[in-house]
Amino acid sequence: MDDDTAPPHRSGMLARRDWRPGVAWGVLGPLLAVDAALIGLHGILGLTLPTVPDLFHIARETSLAEAVGYGKWAVSAILLALCALRGGGAVALAFAAVLTLMLADDGLQFHETLGHRLSRAAGLGELGAVDAQSLGEVIVLAAFGAALAPAILWSVWTAPPQGRWMALRLTGLIAVFALFGGVFDALHAPFEDWRYGAGIADLIEDGGEMAVASVITAHVVFLWRDGARSGGASGRRSAPPGRDPRRPRPGRRR
Repeated sequence: MDDDTAPPHRSGMLARRDWRPGVAWGVLGPLLAVDAALIGLHGILGLTLPTVPDLFHIARETSLAEAVGYGKWAVSAILLALCALRGGGAVALAFAAVLTLMLADDGLQFHETLGHRLSRAAGLGELGAVDAQSLGEVIVLAAFGAALAPAILWSVWTAPPQGRWMALRLTGLIAVFALFGGVFDALHAPFEDWRYGAGIADLIEDGGEMAVASVITAHVVFLWRDGARSGGASGRRSAPPGRDPRRPRPGRRR
């Protein structure tokens, strides 16, 4: 069959219409290994030293774990922007913006700072096991989500079916990340009365965030590679260099 009449190549993820997030295993394996090493080092130092040094404390903003996290969000945002340029459309661009905001929030501590100000300004009190600071942070995170929702919904509404499934998978992964970053963060208080309770809470919250961020990054790398193989989300193949795609090959009928 002639190349021009062959059906366009549609790689698995961009053409797939289901909820399963494909991942680049060659990326996910090393990322999870780094996460496990950092979490294990944090745990060992917590058991053997009076306090874990900030550089190795996975909950500190100046730690190695946070620096690795910044890299994950930056790479994911850039690759999604490249997916948008390759034909991924508004969905890829919208989620590139979401991950950029998550990078900024991680680095500048937006939701922690605003949550603290909100809890003081509104006179928030404890809500069950959730203290006022954590309650303020959850409210700010919910506000961020509400502010981003219109752009995401518009991108999904105007997207082809495969774009909608891409949005569903990315939304699900980010929701799992928010579960660790928001809900488990707000539930630190019940652990604080236990011996090693604060350390256990840090391992659950920050260790979970690290692992989910690795899955998100590996999924975005998968999408980017898939788009490169299939010629973009539309699945169109590009013409060979130097040939007008509208002109038939010599000896071939129109």
